[in-house]
Parts: sequence; structure tokens; C-alpha cells
Amino acid sequence: MRVLRPFGTLVFKWSDDQVKLKDALAKVDSTFKPLFGSKRNKTHWLIYMKTED
Repeated sequence: MRVLRPFGTLVFKWSDDQVKLKDALAKVDSTFKPLFGSKRNKTHWLIYMKTED
């Protein structure tokens, strides 16, 4: 995650209306795992934290 400083957090919000979350995450480096997440109806929230480089 080049956009974050070490220990920075990224809040990722996604709606499944047009593209499913699993399809969107397939385009992301699989080494990044969310700390936690939540789902309401078709909206997903995922929280990521960048570790030290």
C-alpha cells in the first residue's frame, strides 16, 4: 500500500451493486489482509493497517 505511511489505516467501503467484493479484492495484492470488516445489505467496510516497510 504505497499511499499510506507506516501504521497508517485505510478504510475501504465497497458496494456490491455492480461489482462483487470478491472480484474487486482479486485485483489487490493478496498479502494485504483486513484487520476487521463489516457488511450491511450490499455495503462492505474493510479496515486495513500498513505495517512497517
